[in-house]
Amino acid sequence: MISLKMFSIKTYLHFLVGSFLVVLVCTFGVSSAVAATLAWNIPGAVITQSANGANFYPRVVVDGSGNTTAVWFAQSGSNTVLFSTTRPAGGSWSAPSTLYSLPAGSGTFFGSSDIAVTPSGEVIVVWTSAENNQSIQYVHSVSKPAGGSWTAVENLTSGTSLADAHVAIDANGNASVIWKFQNGQNFVIQSVSKNSGGSWSSVVDLSQAVGIDTDTPRIVIDSSGSSTATWLQYDTTSFVYSIVSASKSLNGSWTGPTVLATSAQGAYHPGIVVAPNGTVTALWTIYGQNGLLLQSADLPQGGSWSSPVTISNPSNSVYEQQMNVNSNGDIVAIWRTYTNSGGGGTVIQSITRTSGASWNTPVNLSIPNPNGAFGPEVVIDSSGNTTATWGIFDQNYNEVAQTSSKPVGGAWETAIDLIGPGQLSGFLHPSIAVNQNGDVVAICNYRDSQGNYILAAFDAILPVSAPTPTPTPSSSGSGSTPSATPSSQPTIAGSETSTPLAYTGFKLNIPLIFIGLVALLFGLSLTSYRIFRKRSLINEKTDVL
Repeated sequence: MISLKMFSIKTYLHFLVGSFLVVLVCTFGVSSAVAATLAWNIPGAVITQSANGANFYPRVVVDGSGNTTAVWFAQSGSNTVLFSTTRPAGGSWSAPSTLYSLPAGSGTFFGSSDIAVTPSGEVIVVWTSAENNQSIQYVHSVSKPAGGSWTAVENLTSGTSLADAHVAIDANGNASVIWKFQNGQNFVIQSVSKNSGGSWSSVVDLSQAVGIDTDTPRIVIDSSGSSTATWLQYDTTSFVYSIVSASKSLNGSWTGPTVLATSAQGAYHPGIVVAPNGTVTALWTIYGQNGLLLQSADLPQGGSWSSPVTISNPSNSVYEQQMNVNSNGDIVAIWRTYTNSGGGGTVIQSITRTSGASWNTPVNLSIPNPNGAFGPEVVIDSSGNTTATWGIFDQNYNEVAQTSSKPVGGAWETAIDLIGPGQLSGFLHPSIAVNQNGDVVAICNYRDSQGNYILAAFDAILPVSAPTPTPTPSSSGSGSTPSATPSSQPTIAGSETSTPLAYTGFKLNIPLIFIGLVALLFGLSLTSYRIFRKRSLINEKTDVL
């Protein structure tokens, strides 16, 4: 048993001071070591604005030096145009330039676009278009060498029905493109590839031409130049849905497809990323007892696909899942789902997995929105700081972009609107990327009070005291890494000057605070008792004298 006589008043005072320091460390020191504060420039920097119509499908990437490139579709006079803009590290956005233009009108339109960049700054953009009153459709490509200018547009293929083109590029400039093609009977997955500095290959069919319909092709390239693709296929004879994959080495031929999962009820929307060690991770949704489950499988470099694991809550259906990976192989995924809690509504959820570990438990990023949410995207830097964007419908059913961030070791911050004074609503979901310093950029649309459609860049700066991540090659499949250096572009006319909105950096560590307080109270009690006891002894001696 511990005796009070074992301690002197000096010892008690040391204990008291030490306990007080424990409380301070538990309250501030631990949390500030893991919390990263992002400061957003709201209302954002204007890239372009127009009274004629919105800017569609913005995509953004950043290279290893922090140079940012963005592309989008927009109406320009009587034409529909694919525009691009660039921003050098620490600089301003360039005036938009035309990559491709189509006469506006019935039967002429752009499909979706995709963009990829190497750490050295080589950029490739692909997209689909319907021309000549939809009598012919194309998959196009254009590229820009590091520090150079855009090349002439190339037609990778043409046909009567082409859609959903995606591109991936490795650090050396080896690239692959994938899309789906209607051959008159079924949709077939097709691809072309090229080695660094070379020309695009001939078109190759990856899926069966008869009796199989396909959808949602995605592709990644690892550091050795090997490509892996995933897509959904539907057997028109057996009526079975399957998530499948195929692979090829740099100079090899496509092998597969390999079936990852099957369901007679439905399987949808595969996504794919590749880690620096070559491990490929795929996500998809598949029908379970209560709705769509989110499943995952891994393909180690040179190995075989693992068995699928379910990583979402079986009680809630998953929609619009997307994921990203950092240079350490840490993965974050995001999606929307519906919940009956909190009055009911759509919520954005996320899940993370540290390299070599298992998936964590999904968490909510937003509160339930009865009007709906859509278009979630997420990025993760090399330190593990994570940022997400998505869109919601507000009480007036205007579309508003929102964002939340999670510092490494911390929790998701309260979501905020990427919208400022004088801005009426967002439009379509934003595109997001992170640069080599952990700074984030989001590109999205909104309308101002005069009715103009604005394409703006919202930047969030990570404090300089935070760990500096290492840049990693990026593509739409494996994650993107754009610059978030503040732009000197003007803000919206009639709006307030852009001021940073900082997240709270301190997170109270409740268990440690409790331990510290108990230690502090124990020290106070011992010290008070010792002082009281010493005074009593003195009084007793005085009485005796």
